[in-house]
Amino acid sequence: MHEFCGSNSSDPYAKRLGFLCDYFWIWYMPLIISIGLVGNLLCVVFLFKSRLFAPNMLLWLVSICFGDIMTVAMEGVWISYKFHHLVDFRDYNIYVCKIHTAFSHYFFYFSAYMQCFLSIERAYIVLRPLRARRNSSSLKKNICLHICTSLLLLLPVSIYLVYWTVEDSNCSPPRGEKDKYHNTSTIIQSTVWGLIPLSIMITATVIICCSICNINNTFTKSSSSGSSNKSRFFNTNKRHFSEVNTPSLTNERSSKKRFRAHSVSTVPSGFQRHGGSDNSAHLTTLLVCMNIWYLITNFPFLSYLLYTNFVARNNLSKDKHRFFFYLTRSLCFLNYSFDWFFYCVAGRIFRRRVIQLMHRYFHMCFSGRRSRTEHTLFYDSRRTTDLRKISSVQKTTFLHPSYDGTNTRLNSTSRSASNMSLQSFIDDTPKPPVKITSRTCFKWKFSISFAPKNLVPKRKSKKKETSTSSTAAQEPTSQCPVHQPQETFTRLYHCPVHCNCKHVYYIINHHHPSSNCLQE
Repeated sequence: MHEFCGSNSSDPYAKRLGFLCDYFWIWYMPLIISIGLVGNLLCVVFLFKSRLFAPNMLLWLVSICFGDIMTVAMEGVWISYKFHHLVDFRDYNIYVCKIHTAFSHYFFYFSAYMQCFLSIERAYIVLRPLRARRNSSSLKKNICLHICTSLLLLLPVSIYLVYWTVEDSNCSPPRGEKDKYHNTSTIIQSTVWGLIPLSIMITATVIICCSICNINNTFTKSSSSGSSNKSRFFNTNKRHFSEVNTPSLTNERSSKKRFRAHSVSTVPSGFQRHGGSDNSAHLTTLLVCMNIWYLITNFPFLSYLLYTNFVARNNLSKDKHRFFFYLTRSLCFLNYSFDWFFYCVAGRIFRRRVIQLMHRYFHMCFSGRRSRTEHTLFYDSRRTTDLRKISSVQKTTFLHPSYDGTNTRLNSTSRSASNMSLQSFIDDTPKPPVKITSRTCFKWKFSISFAPKNLVPKRKSKKKETSTSSTAAQEPTSQCPVHQPQETFTRLYHCPVHCNCKHVYYIINHHHPSSNCLQE
């Protein structure tokens, strides 16, 4: 047996090292390499295709995936080849020894610091959301920071490029100064790769968790105190309330709910602290999981390096050292091969978007053409979205082309005729860019179809709006379709915030929002 897999049969660690070579590495490293490469490559594709993250966040996430891919490709392939063929290809060429050793450590540092920058930015957003909104860093600044960090990380690995050489078929420092350079490289590695990134990630994780706990406790206390005050108020003053005051109390409570909904929804989704309406809140959970996973997988290897070089330098046999070195080193690959897994586990929106993209891809493969019936996307109503170049028409209930805006109620003939395809009619109609602006709290998957101006219901003047209820019941007004009867516009909606919206659009809703989301 080669010395890589145990040189002394009397040493118990020689047998354990032989077990690693014969059984563990046979299936472990190929599995880790295949999962890491395929998973990270697919994750990069989904990050660009899903468009769930802001460009600032996307830069760090893609960089983390790139660092993981290069780490698994260089370090994982090297260890797998070394134990499968019992040959270290770095021992036969000095340039391969220098370059491979330097850049395998470089991508360890690169992936760690990209995750640190993501942790710092997310912790700042969670801790100071309003200040982060005002002082949000631009994409150019992040790119400059990314380039500077990438260049500065070449300094710690320069020791491998300068001092590592091949002596006696072994890629290592010079023989006379081997201990010196090994200790120096260990200090650099434990500081640059261990102490600094781990301290940043732990601090950011603690800040994020404490901020979220404080926010949850604040809302819990406020809700409990509010409910207790209400119960005390009703119990003490129950006899003094009359039936006349009941509607005012109901209106007051509904207005408070409406105000609370608007006050929460006015904060942009990228900077909200928590809540289901935060379009990027799943990034906080994702980041916390990634930081904890980094600590679990990398801390044993860093601890062992410090122990062997400064505590038990000459008290370990070669077989014992190799056994613990490669065992703890193998745990590091779990971090770089399974980071993408937390995107699917911790990111509910990301998981849903992946399913949609896969469904669309398989639909295109089996049908041979792109579906022309609908365009689906995630719509955050608190942002202003500029929708351009949407030329498809949803073939479902829609206004008949002969509709002139005078009668808002659709009869049976127009309803039956509305089921026909409107593609030829809409193709002749110019489609200007439409800006959809809303400040309510609802999100859903929707399809958009445009109608020419002659199909848009005409708004009546304010004098006509103040007509009697009997006249309005006989001739329903044609303002905002939200205010129309339920059977008139079953699938047509106007801007749910203000009735005087200048842009009229039609949303064919597939997942109807709840009633509390359509508050004005």
